[in-house]
Amino acid sequence: MLRITLLGSPTILLNDQPIEISRRKALALFFYLVATKRPHSREHLCLLLWFDTDTTRARAELRRMLHALNKTPLADYIEADRQNIRLVNTDTMQVDLWELESMLNAGDWSALMGHMDSWFLPFMQGFAAGDAAQFDDWQMMMSNQIRQRLTPVLEQFASHFHKEDPRKSITLLKRWLTLEPENEGVHRWLMRCYAENDEGSTALEHYRQWKQHLWIEFDMKPEPETIELAEQIRKGEPLNTYVFAGGVLPPLPGMLIGREDVLAALREKLGMGRSSDNAPFIVMQGWPGIGKTTLTASLAHDPAVQRHFKDGILWASLGQSPDSFATLVNWGNALGIPRMENAKTVTEASQMLTSALHDSKVIIIVDDVWNAADFLPFKVGGAKAATLVTTRLNQVAGSLITSRRDLFKIPILDRERSLELLHALAPDAVESYPHEVGEMIDELEGLPLALQVVGRLLREEHLLGWGARELLQDLQAGTRLLSENAPLDRQLVDEDAVPLTVMALLELSTNSLDDTI
Repeated sequence: MLRITLLGSPTILLNDQPIEISRRKALALFFYLVATKRPHSREHLCLLLWFDTDTTRARAELRRMLHALNKTPLADYIEADRQNIRLVNTDTMQVDLWELESMLNAGDWSALMGHMDSWFLPFMQGFAAGDAAQFDDWQMMMSNQIRQRLTPVLEQFASHFHKEDPRKSITLLKRWLTLEPENEGVHRWLMRCYAENDEGSTALEHYRQWKQHLWIEFDMKPEPETIELAEQIRKGEPLNTYVFAGGVLPPLPGMLIGREDVLAALREKLGMGRSSDNAPFIVMQGWPGIGKTTLTASLAHDPAVQRHFKDGILWASLGQSPDSFATLVNWGNALGIPRMENAKTVTEASQMLTSALHDSKVIIIVDDVWNAADFLPFKVGGAKAATLVTTRLNQVAGSLITSRRDLFKIPILDRERSLELLHALAPDAVESYPHEVGEMIDELEGLPLALQVVGRLLREEHLLGWGARELLQDLQAGTRLLSENAPLDRQLVDEDAVPLTVMALLELSTNSLDDTI
């Protein structure tokens, strides 16, 4: 039996004996075939592992890697023809990633809990193919995909044991941090669990280490709510009863320039700073990359918002293929709703939440709605709740609002704020080429996504000691920007895809537009 481990440090065992392969790209090729479980063309594999190499040499390198694998027992598990390469004899293989996917698809969470030390490990931890940026990007996207699927499991277990067995909740949160070490919300949750388990000194030591890590690695401070929590623990004050429920909350944006007035307007529409008998309902609409998720993440992290909506924040990001039932059940479990696990359908889960939240002051944030019908199960707030929905599609926004007052259109950045953003990202290039940068800003028309990509490119060119004039000319001609990889937080995960370009990201929306528009 061939046993392959891809979670944690990757290993290959045949009849419990390790198979050693010295060539890193041969290993990368085999692990890629195993992880994706499908045939791949030679052309695709050449692009994956030798993207910057000419076709003839890349094909020769691929043949060398296949030859290296064929000299090992793995030859019995690989089949290659002139076009494609595939796995064979998979019925005699045991792969931890396959087993994990099977349990997740079956909803067998008890089995997952029983093997927590095996499943909740980073994907291919410590492995690097070497000089293969496309493979590195795929590896990162696979890690993100696995983390996103495991997060609801960890969240549900941690929420359950937070009340039933705090020590087990602490163990789960520590495991969660091995998958998402930079997730500050989980660090706060762990601090809270320590404090509630009469381990205030441990909570403060964890805060000290996290604060030091942020400063050394990123030159950043903890988020305001983390600082506030640490102060409450240090003073022995009762902790806020605030609850966050919502799968993967985007991190607090590291840079938010030119949006202060937009955030202020959103707070006003949410009813903050005034009394109202109506439950605010807002549909925020704008192009991809204009800042919808960034703005809503900023609101969710805002201590003033958390204090105003004292009973919690419910967050969901739907996308094109939402798992509404899992999200609703996660919300219910995080809120401590009794018998939430008894819900069998989306409708039942939605009704249980609606009943439980009828008098709760919560804010419900439903991000990235592609279909108006997908949002309906998330209308669970009562008279004291506020609901904020984001979408990139005009027709979805039009279907959700009942009056123009419900619609919030995100404005583009003006020229001054666009220049401020670029200067923050690449100050030397902006100061060296003010005329070219100004023309570039006019071309980009205030779209934050494009400005961020341009700023990153300009910064990289400067760090390498290259002039930015040629880059700016390429960008103005459109030959560089649209082919550039989008930021990772805007990528979609597909097991056989190269990372999304800015053009592909925009096409996700334009392909969904009504042909009559």
